[in-house]
Amino acid sequence: MKKISVFLALPLVLLLTGCSICRGFDYRRLSRIERGMNFDQVCAILGTPQYRDLNSDGEAWTFRAPALGGSSVVKVWFKDGRLDEMKSYLETTQQSATLRDVSSASESSKSSATNSDTKIIVSSDGKHYIKTGSLLITPEGKHIHLP
Repeated sequence: MKKISVFLALPLVLLLTGCSICRGFDYRRLSRIERGMNFDQVCAILGTPQYRDLNSDGEAWTFRAPALGGSSVVKVWFKDGRLDEMKSYLETTQQSATLRDVSSASESSKSSATNSDTKIIVSSDGKHYIKTGSLLITPEGKHIHLP
């Protein structure tokens, strides 16, 4: 009888442990992030970043953690080596898109003059692109005319 109860309890323990792993970044962890922190302090809280963006304004680092239904994403911006801005969101599996999806979407819309549908495309690195007709607007604000 004791063996049966152990075998019944084991799946319950595994289920509860698995759910806690798939929560992503929770509020308690994110509330420890403060403006002015350096890169090492942020990494001590969020772990290793998966993506790095660099431009004339500074650096942006993207952290991801598995969550139910997708990925918990935190993007932080550094200026002069200090944290300046942070955004966090849940990226569902359906929202993920790559730049190849953007180019294939442009090829499929041959008649751009008659197609005025607006789409927001989220790339795998968390950047948002706006496609309206034959115009693609990048996160940096660049306007690209698609054929």
